[in-house]
Amino acid sequence: MFQNKIKFWCNPFFVLFACSLIVLVSHGIRHSFGLFMLPITSDLSWGRAELSVALATQTLLIGLVAPFAGALAAHWGVARTIALGGAVFALGILIMSQATAPTAMFASAGLMVGLGLGACGLPLILTIVSQVAPAEKRSIWVGITTACATGGQLLLLPLSQTLISSYDWVFALFGLSILSGMIVPLSMSMSAAVKA
Repeated sequence: MFQNKIKFWCNPFFVLFACSLIVLVSHGIRHSFGLFMLPITSDLSWGRAELSVALATQTLLIGLVAPFAGALAAHWGVARTIALGGAVFALGILIMSQATAPTAMFASAGLMVGLGLGACGLPLILTIVSQVAPAEKRSIWVGITTACATGGQLLLLPLSQTLISSYDWVFALFGLSILSGMIVPLSMSMSAAVKA
């Protein structure tokens, strides 16, 4: 009788929840980086170019890495690829919080965060959602997951600004790195429900 029960982490609704939460966190944090421009440049006595180049590189890498992340996911598994991306993303934000030189900021905010987000962004997440969603509800589920990117901005931009105002940019980035670390267990929890 109990052998036919599906474990909760294999339930498609749990997968939808986990994917939506990953998108909310990753996109919310990504879009909050603009709030750090003034405090970082003021505190470290940099011009705006140093951080701007890092953030522009990040955006470029997100697009460039996505196809390679898809190829890695085909061989290694989608859930593990997203977990790897989440780990690189979280580590990049952590190193970004400790950066005192433009090269460290470029390596962390530009390269590491860009690589991580390319692997844990919408393309792979939507692959999982499309795979587990009931056929008649697939477009609704994809829409819910995609809408969480905007929801992340709505929730995490005010949180980031509050942390910067109440503490400082270092503490705010440290907090965001912990939050982004949630991507790893969330994505691994879906591995039993995802075939590829």
